Amino acid sequence: MPLGDGTARPDAPAAHDGPALPGVVHGVTGDRVGMGRRALGGAVLTAVLCIAVALPGLIGRHVTGTPALPAPPPAAAPDRCVDTAPPGAGPDGPEYPSTQIPGVTVGACDAGVWGRFVTVLPDTSASLLLSPDLWVRDVDACASAQAPAAGSVRRDGALTWYPAVTGQLHLVGPAALARAAGQVWLACLLTTRSGRPFDPRAAGGTVPFDWAAPAEFGDCYLGGPRVAGVRPPSCVEQHRGQVLARGTFDPTAATAPDVRRSCQRQAARLLGADDPTRDGRLVIAAVRDPDVPEEGAVLCTATTADSRTLVGTLIGLGSQPLPYG
Repeated sequence: MPLGDGTARPDAPAAHDGPALPGVVHGVTGDRVGMGRRALGGAVLTAVLCIAVALPGLIGRHVTGTPALPAPPPAAAPDRCVDTAPPGAGPDGPEYPSTQIPGVTVGACDAGVWGRFVTVLPDTSASLLLSPDLWVRDVDACASAQAPAAGSVRRDGALTWYPAVTGQLHLVGPAALARAAGQVWLACLLTTRSGRPFDPRAAGGTVPFDWAAPAEFGDCYLGGPRVAGVRPPSCVEQHRGQVLARGTFDPTAATAPDVRRSCQRQAARLLGADDPTRDGRLVIAAVRDPDVPEEGAVLCTATTADSRTLVGTLIGLGSQPLPYG
């Protein structure tokens, strides 16, 4: 536009000769474009600075050295346990025969374990597959290993008494991590019939379990030792009686009164009381073992005299009150 003296300003925009453009105010369009470009440039600069600050945290710091693989778990041994439920643990038990060996992770025998190793079988191969005849052989080997130790057998005249211990035996091998580390073994694992965890320290750390087995491995019943289908999975659940011991005898060498008196003596020893009946609150009886068809197999039992139920084992009770529940 002209100045007062009629000369044109050097920074004045050139005159627009054409028609007016809708939406454009002549003389202001260029300033708005410049302002928009400056705003865009500032936004880009801000974004770059944000990325520059955040990028090191996103990609992490550079760490020198070689990554270390986790140490493999220990191998199976009679003084070790598993702290997770093995496949097949529970009231239904494992399926036999099978050709696939379940893998387990070995750990310490602390509170809350799911199984304890009874023995490690000597003849193992790198294969995780077994034929049915090998399963039968190895399951028999597990049962033999779980049989009461010689020191656990009690002889009383013509009778021989054994601990009444229940449970499930499993053939197991190493889990994937242990196999990758080169472990090859086949072992017998003892779990509860309920498939629940237990505290192996209650047994004094002995394997096979002696007379002082944890309550989860006790042989208890609801309606009676002769009644099928009413046996709870362990003595930690409500029950009316418990098998204290299993006995064998020669029927020609012992009479029925001999068997009853011997059972009374075993009950007094196992309960830790001179009077195992607890002033008549328990009934101590010797009954024929329903699981053995031959004569000469007997169970020494303790049952509540009334209809009250128990929760817990009677073995080793001593002077403590009966565990009614």
